[in-house]
Amino acid sequence: MEYGNNLPWFLSELANADEDQLGDGAIEVYGENDQGQEGSVEIEITDLASAASTRILELESQLNWLLSKVGIDEAGVYLAAGNSKLDNELSLSNLSKIINKS
Repeated sequence: MEYGNNLPWFLSELANADEDQLGDGAIEVYGENDQGQEGSVEIEITDLASAASTRILELESQLNWLLSKVGIDEAGVYLAAGNSKLDNELSLSNLSKIINKS
């Protein structure tokens, strides 16, 4: 199962759950949508752990890719495929745009 942007929230709910909430290998998470409607979802703990593991591996891969494209020295951050210096104020999204152009 994919949890999208809710994955950190669900993991936080799991981390803060009382022991009696975990008895059957699942946790029920309660929430509210943008329209103020309340609801809940039951999440299998093993599914949540698997999704978290997959997401961590994806993020590690993305970070390693990004780190392969840049270098850092005393003068600042530069693109590995050239000597283009980057302003330290650049956000990661701007850095990503610059890398994708090269």
